[in-house]
Amino acid sequence: MQGYRCPEHGYELIDPVESSRVERTAERLGLYEPQLVLTRKVTKSGGQLAVYIPKDVQRLLNLRQGTTVRVYVQGERMVIEPTQT
Repeated sequence: MQGYRCPEHGYELIDPVESSRVERTAERLGLYEPQLVLTRKVTKSGGQLAVYIPKDVQRLLNLRQGTTVRVYVQGERMVIEPTQT
C-alpha cells in the first residue's frame, strides 16, 4: 500500500481508491462495530424459526417484503445481509 506523507505536517494519507478497498475488506471481515444493536427473540412461524426485523432496520437497509437476503455463519455469529440486485 503506497501512501503520501506531508513533508510540512507529517500527516500520512493513502489513495482514495486504496482506502475504499481497505474499508470494503474490513466490512466483509466484520471488523467494524455494528451501527445499530437490538435484541430480539426467536419465534416460530409456519413450523420454522423466525426473527422479526424492526422498522428502524427496515428503513436503514431499505428492506421490503420480497427482498432477497443472504444468510451465513461467521464464526459463532449468524449474519443476514441484503443481496445486491
